Amino acid sequence: MSQIQILIADSDGAYVAALVNFLMGRQEEYGIRTFTEPLAFEEEIRQLDWTDFDLTILGKEYLAIAQEAGLLGEIRRKTGSLLQLTEEKGQGMFGVDEMEKYQPMDFLVNLLGRVKYPGSLRLHEASDGVMGAYTGELLAASGKERVCEGRDRNSFWAVYSPMHHDLLLAFTLLMCRSLAQEGPVILMDLEENSRLGELLSCKWRGTLTDYLYLRSTDDGKLADFLIYDGALAIMPPVDSPTELGRISPDQWQMVLGDLQETGARIVLLYDSFHQGAQLMLDHCRKMFLLSKQEPYYRRLTARTEGALRRQFRHLELETMDLPLSLGSRGEWNFSLEEIEAGNLGNYVVSQKYRWEEEHACRSVG
Repeated sequence: MSQIQILIADSDGAYVAALVNFLMGRQEEYGIRTFTEPLAFEEEIRQLDWTDFDLTILGKEYLAIAQEAGLLGEIRRKTGSLLQLTEEKGQGMFGVDEMEKYQPMDFLVNLLGRVKYPGSLRLHEASDGVMGAYTGELLAASGKERVCEGRDRNSFWAVYSPMHHDLLLAFTLLMCRSLAQEGPVILMDLEENSRLGELLSCKWRGTLTDYLYLRSTDDGKLADFLIYDGALAIMPPVDSPTELGRISPDQWQMVLGDLQETGARIVLLYDSFHQGAQLMLDHCRKMFLLSKQEPYYRRLTARTEGALRRQFRHLELETMDLPLSLGSRGEWNFSLEEIEAGNLGNYVVSQKYRWEEEHACRSVG
């Protein structure tokens, strides 16, 4: 059987064909069954084993057939995810989540990602086959609630590189690993184009936009979408560079509130600033600006630092000249462990004083 089984039923044959072509063009292993004639669907609906389908997409007419046959409840229980295909938002019926025909396909791609990698995901399997991951609640440590000093700005930091340093992600991961040794840390990978999956060889079942979608239906919990690198919790990056720009101010406010409730140190990683950056940076105390030692890059970083100081007067800005670049050869194949063993890892260790003193947490009974 193919990895993901999908059933699509709608009388708009042209749309169904286009959707199938889109899915088959993604170079994934899908098994797809389609119905474009209501009579054929009605004749076969009782013979279908709905547990076979990871995703079922039905038009209004086909949902009505299922309801009239008394099978809608069974389909809900047995199929992985059930969606109603609609022309426009708000046309859904039967209490089923909607999929608008002409909305961007990011929604469907993200949903398929959750189907493909269900359940809690953890990283770095140990040699004995045990998953070496932090599984505790973010607010719990050694049976006591840990509260970082300062629940608002003091708990939020940001990392940004005006000149798009190629070690931006690697540095941030190593810094956050160091921070996570002292207390709970969540890294929000807000890059438009991230190499997280290459540096950590990890997979995830959903991203920030998936979380926001399910949060809007009261089905999404922040902890369900975090992946773990040891004690470090990470919100995976978006799948498409355009996704961050479509997150509304109200949604960013919701993300902010959910992050504040964790009591963890929050590190926001940016490779560019989108519409939610203003709100998030308003709640940050510190930002690390990553640069290179060459005069050109220092001038570029200094100009950005001046603009940020004028806009965010509360923000503590620290420029860090990273010691090296990965270059243009095969080093991009390095894992984070290999990078950590080199010059960058040594540099991060030498700079730990910049964040260790401010990461003090207190335990309360």
